[in-house]
Amino acid sequence: MSFITSRSYEIDYKRSDDENHMWRRKLWPYVEVDRNQLLYFYETPTQCLVWKTRITEVERFEYNSKSEARRGLKNFFGYDHEFDSPYFRNAPKQGYCLAYKVEVLGKRLNLEKRPAFRMPRLGWDWIDEKRLRKWFRTYRP
Repeated sequence: MSFITSRSYEIDYKRSDDENHMWRRKLWPYVEVDRNQLLYFYETPTQCLVWKTRITEVERFEYNSKSEARRGLKNFFGYDHEFDSPYFRNAPKQGYCLAYKVEVLGKRLNLEKRPAFRMPRLGWDWIDEKRLRKWFRTYRP
């Protein structure tokens, strides 16, 4: 299974990067995301599919405080992972964390979406080659 996720900001990946999501409840795709799956990134500001990546590592954990989440993320990433970011500051005080590392496959794509394409409110969806061709102009695997 492959996934597509959206970001409300422009993404500037080089060769690899780290991501994390913190939710109050255990939301989809908390369990489904795993190593070696493809993960495509869609930017809402540019309205483009911009990166094709492969998930290289995954960590899931429940946390009861932000300091516990911080320790879990620091252990996984090996460094203080954007703890001063608005996302971390505004994340739930307790809940579930999905953290992962990705490897970028190729250059930035910049594939314009078709007008009918809508990401789910959560910002995650499953995707396959057929859906990619349907939703994005000029997509080539």
